Amino acid sequence: MNMLDLYKQAGSPDRAVVQFAEPTTIYKSKKTSSAKQVLKFEAYLMVTHTEEVCYYFQRNSYRAFPLPDNVESITPVDTMELWRRARKAAGYIKAGKTHGRELDDAFENYDGDEMCAALWRMAQKDPALKNALIKEWGKLDSFLEQAQKFASLTNEELSARAEQSRADK
Repeated sequence: MNMLDLYKQAGSPDRAVVQFAEPTTIYKSKKTSSAKQVLKFEAYLMVTHTEEVCYYFQRNSYRAFPLPDNVESITPVDTMELWRRARKAAGYIKAGKTHGRELDDAFENYDGDEMCAALWRMAQKDPALKNALIKEWGKLDSFLEQAQKFASLTNEELSARAEQSRADK
């Protein structure tokens, strides 16, 4: 299957996790020093006017790189339910909307441990979210406990575990 067909089969996602058959070099910028060997990575995807599937890491990036030929799978990030709900919850938490029913979608799905870990991971890259979590929940012991409990899992594995937790209930 060619790259364009694989991309379309995945639903033509804007953002996805790309899995390779073997370790493959990817680039984050034009500098060769940005190259690293990976089996999988998460990035934005696009199709050029010549129907070449490319990846890039920043929304406003002017540099996209062609996907190598040895792509095994493309998994849309938006299909990872946990992260969709975590992004929505993060918005409510940063806006201070935590006392109504806004967070039901985040914490009433039998995967609250995984949700805490997801929000904490997001907070490590988003100081406003981290400050809002601290303001709302103080020392964040439960968030830290879950983040440590699931630290060895990738984002996809955490999402899969959350899906399993929901299915088990």
